[in-house]
Amino acid sequence: MKMFMSRIDAKVDAKGRVFVPAAFRRELAGETRLVARIDTSGHYLMLMAKEDWEAKISALMQNIDEWDPEEQDALQQLMGETECLETDAQGRILISKRVTEKLGLGTEVTFVGMVDKFAIWDKAQYDKVDSERGQLSVRLKKIKNKNG
Repeated sequence: MKMFMSRIDAKVDAKGRVFVPAAFRRELAGETRLVARIDTSGHYLMLMAKEDWEAKISALMQNIDEWDPEEQDALQQLMGETECLETDAQGRILISKRVTEKLGLGTEVTFVGMVDKFAIWDKAQYDKVDSERGQLSVRLKKIKNKNG
């Protein structure tokens, strides 16, 4: 299983390219095809290996009713916010202008590991959200209690 962890700041160049951190590239184990989507919160770009995304979508499709307009609309919304990216020979990805504008990404971003995926935040936005978060132990206890 992939294990993306840590918080790593990076710079976006004038063309919209950013180096995927070396620690994250090692977890990708040579996989150069990534799937990127704007997270459901609308605050960051979520990335994962294409093969992992395909497994998640395959599981989701087992529950999607192709004749239900609401479910089809949700599927369109999800897939419409999704792009395939390829790392170049230097380990960079190109973040589209549409995504950059929608998320307000500046020239400084923060990569945040999320176990089987990772996020790219605008650095200033992440710093703001991070400073407003509650105490981690309380939040983790709430998750633990929710699940039994």
